[in-house]
Amino acid sequence: MISLQVCIDNTDSDAYFREYQGQLVGLGVQPSVHHLLCHDEKIVGIEGHFHHDGVVDSSFALTEKISIQDAVDLIATLIESYIRCYHCVRIIFHTNDQQLVHAYRANAVRCEKNGFIYDVEAYRLQLENDVFDERGYIINQGKMESIPFGWFNTRDKGCGWIAAYNLLKLNGKNILMKDVLAGLKRFTFIGNLLGQEKISLYFWLKKQGLNAHISAGTNAKIIKKMCASKSGILLYIHRHNAHYVAYEVCKDGRIHFYNAIYGKKNHIMTASEFLSENSFIPLSSLIYID
Repeated sequence: MISLQVCIDNTDSDAYFREYQGQLVGLGVQPSVHHLLCHDEKIVGIEGHFHHDGVVDSSFALTEKISIQDAVDLIATLIESYIRCYHCVRIIFHTNDQQLVHAYRANAVRCEKNGFIYDVEAYRLQLENDVFDERGYIINQGKMESIPFGWFNTRDKGCGWIAAYNLLKLNGKNILMKDVLAGLKRFTFIGNLLGQEKISLYFWLKKQGLNAHISAGTNAKIIKKMCASKSGILLYIHRHNAHYVAYEVCKDGRIHFYNAIYGKKNHIMTASEFLSENSFIPLSSLIYID
């Protein structure tokens, strides 16, 4: 997992940064904040940035090769860290590397003459930081009362659109929250009285370009489908209501769940453990990506 380590003056981290700082481009001034970029505690690059008038100017350099998915996660982590720290409205990345173009696009960063630009959407700025994890996935629906959803609000009825937002992001399609809401609004039933309906959610995700499949049945059947998939959305019944959660399958076969328990980061367990603990009846549904 990608993480940032603050460089401290006159330490090994500072020495590493200074060794490679000549590779940082485009800032024009000395960055006010320095980080080492780490992947599972291994240093893979350096980053520097400064903040002014609601805008963050950022430059980073990779000192080790990383995978395409790690590059996507790197950009997502940088974006989220800047928003958390500065509540900025715009981020300008000055690192221009053709190998990173896909990673930028997967995070809704657009290319312009003066850099790669990310404009922070209004919904993100009105929500508290702990609604999101370090990569910008939504994990705390309980603090989203201010975001409308049909006749209701996201805290009470929004688990379906949150799961869709997270699943799209997991598959390199970072769509603005307002656009997910607007898109799913066309598939609502009586002002979202019953939340998001699973068939309409499935067809909308297909329309966004996901190679999605749908299944329903016993938890035993759904567990097999989940474990054989790449990512998806699980719909299950708990003691109070039905709930949608996005998930991705980890390398070790366990499942990373998003927004299942409000505010819980790195919620990773087996599919069997999750449904045993959270499903009130032994039936569930699945939208999944192979």
